[in-house]
Amino acid sequence: MSLLNPDTMKSLDDIFADRPQVPDDKLPPLLSPNQGQCEFCKKFLPIKDMRIIDSGIIKALEPLCPECVSTFTDQARIVCIPCKNVVLWVDPHKENTGFEFKRKHVYHVEACPVCKEGTTQTKVLEKVVFFKENNIPYE
Repeated sequence: MSLLNPDTMKSLDDIFADRPQVPDDKLPPLLSPNQGQCEFCKKFLPIKDMRIIDSGIIKALEPLCPECVSTFTDQARIVCIPCKNVVLWVDPHKENTGFEFKRKHVYHVEACPVCKEGTTQTKVLEKVVFFKENNIPYE
């Protein structure tokens, strides 16, 4: 006979139904929808303390704590459109193709490993447009 018979399951359900709900600020950080983790130092903090980046297309959460955000002042940000999160910070530079990641600019991707499991690379949409406008085959 199984320990998980219907009577046992019903009594377990009753026990858990009678327990009070745990407030968000008392939950472990990963279980709370109001908590985030800094991508740089890995410290947990309220999401409301993280910066929102307005790309002109979408508004995205920059998952950095206030202390670490000062480390990334001049970098370009790459935002995942489905996640609405900054997923990468890139030092400003110009590539051999002529495409340039400009200081403090925001670029967009269609997917990242968080929203599309197994993603190991994705195309920067602004780069795709640049290549198309300049008749450069995209690698």
